Amino acid sequence: MIRRALGSFLLLAGIWGLSSQTAGATSLIFAHADGSGFGSYGILPQGYGNRVVDANQDGFAYGLDGGPTPNIVTVYSQPGMPLVRTWDGVSDLAHCATTAGDSGTYGLFEFDLVADPGYQVNLSSFDWANWGNYNQTIDSLSVQDGSGNNLYYEANVPVPGTGHTHYTFTTAQAPVIKILFDGSTAYDADDVSIDNIIFSQQPVPEPATLLLAGLGFAGLARLGKRRRAST
Repeated sequence: MIRRALGSFLLLAGIWGLSSQTAGATSLIFAHADGSGFGSYGILPQGYGNRVVDANQDGFAYGLDGGPTPNIVTVYSQPGMPLVRTWDGVSDLAHCATTAGDSGTYGLFEFDLVADPGYQVNLSSFDWANWGNYNQTIDSLSVQDGSGNNLYYEANVPVPGTGHTHYTFTTAQAPVIKILFDGSTAYDADDVSIDNIIFSQQPVPEPATLLLAGLGFAGLARLGKRRRAST
């Protein structure tokens, strides 16, 4: 009985350690605190999405249905450009970041979510659509970790001009998450826009926590084996 209780305690302690301190989800809706967007062909502020702890923070608006992400910063970039553009009213999406750029940079976009040491990013979903009520096909969409490994990849990706596509992810988890899309050879790919990027943070399990969980599982398995042998 004591061994069984000890095994259960170790298992529960390990599970608690793995799940504790997990923050809820932040949604990037690309808007000011008053609900207005950053403008069509506007400039996306580099600080938007950094260490979000409130639905209205530093003059910006966020969705915080599940909680804050105080240990994650965002980095936006387009090759050859020092900024990322925004657009209001792309299909049925209210406010977006867009691939619109200067000549030679159309259709290239990178969006990074970077966690503090000891944490990881969990990318849940995002929406995208094409401006102008016409469908578009871009070269590729990928979600990568910080080492460039693909966690998701799709080539010849259709982007709707009416409505939007909602992408969901169950395994996009890493200290750094990169969302990249490439429409460099597509016609008018500067009209592709992204909205409602939902992500959360989670502490990386410490070795001691993993050891507790492992000991708990091992102890319960051993007790179960002895019980079967005695019957």
